[in-house]
Amino acid sequence: MEAVFDSFDPFTRELNEKIRYLEDFDMMCQMFSVLELTEFKDAIEQVSQDVEAQKKIFKTNLGRLKENEANEKAASIQAATITAKKNEENNVGSSKTWSFDDCQLLTKAVNLFPAGTKDRWEVVTTYIEQHSACKGIKRKARDVLSKAKELQKLDPLMKQETNNNAFNKLQVIATPSTESEPSERYDNEINSKHTAAAARNDMKAKSPPKDSSTTATSSPSAAWTDEEQKLLEQAIKTYPASTEARWDRIAECISTRSKKEVLQRYKDLAELARARKAALQAAAARK
Repeated sequence: MEAVFDSFDPFTRELNEKIRYLEDFDMMCQMFSVLELTEFKDAIEQVSQDVEAQKKIFKTNLGRLKENEANEKAASIQAATITAKKNEENNVGSSKTWSFDDCQLLTKAVNLFPAGTKDRWEVVTTYIEQHSACKGIKRKARDVLSKAKELQKLDPLMKQETNNNAFNKLQVIATPSTESEPSERYDNEINSKHTAAAARNDMKAKSPPKDSSTTATSSPSAAWTDEEQKLLEQAIKTYPASTEARWDRIAECISTRSKKEVLQRYKDLAELARARKAALQAAAARK
């Protein structure tokens, strides 16, 4: 091959161009298969008297070589990218990416969407993505389930603190003021079996441990009891939106709570209903 190449003096008399052609030809000799080299040699010899034709054949084969090289490089980059993405997906949702706030969100979601919820863990995952401050993190349902099981194994005192913080934080964000009376459009949602179940899970999660010295007396920060929750639900049914001084009457039905606390509780439950509905819709849309 080199003898063939030397016989027609690499297409130019310029030294720098000669060097470039020789470098390209050396690359062809190293990269081409035996069959490709043989075909190239035969094509060159067939036009041994036509330098321009030889030059065209040379450039055509060189272009094909460089195109193949570029394709191989692109394929290699693509394969590396896919591998990196898979590794990232496998790492996403691991314990390393769970912030304290996200653990609180998970605790809240597990109580908001109890066992029996359709596609429960997909819905819980969607809820966390909707409310997490870390918007770039995409979790898988199996990773969320694994983290939930891990949280269940926490020391009881740590678990209680996480539960309390989870619900208290949502209430602060969702209802910063209790002075105005809330809209009644969430009456049906609040009295639905799903929101009622979430509310009872809320109370269970926030209730102090049995050996706690905390008294059962009600205070603005005390968790609502099951009895208080039932009284609120019944009062909402008894006094519809058309009732004069509705919230005063509803508050009178719950002697352990002030009107302000009743309004706050209603707003909290309305937020639960909104959050639950949004997560369910978003999870269904992802299918």
